[in-house]
Amino acid sequence: LLGLLEDGDCADGELYTYTVVMLIVSITVLFIAVCQRSRLLRKIAMAGIFLTIAKVFILDMSGLSGLTRVVSFMGLGIVLMGLSWLNCWLNAAWLASSLKSDSAPYHDQDKVNN
Repeated sequence: LLGLLEDGDCADGELYTYTVVMLIVSITVLFIAVCQRSRLLRKIAMAGIFLTIAKVFILDMSGLSGLTRVVSFMGLGIVLMGLSWLNCWLNAAWLASSLKSDSAPYHDQDKVNN
């Protein structure tokens, strides 16, 4: 991939296809992380999404100009805000469920002891 980018032989469509595939793989890993409640997989997925976003900033948007570039940056900003919200929501949901599951055995023991 890097050799193609350095030589300039990579067409825009191919470049965007790499971006879409990277994003799909990262979102799939994120979905698996949520299903398995794996923080490690979630961090790997977020790293993949970060690399995809970096690629968009550095490579994909370098060929855009004018209004197309402005709209692309606005769209990317909205996506970043959504990912930030999703990450905060997952943290809060996982923390709440872990606190609930940690406190549940104590309540059961209290009922048994009384």
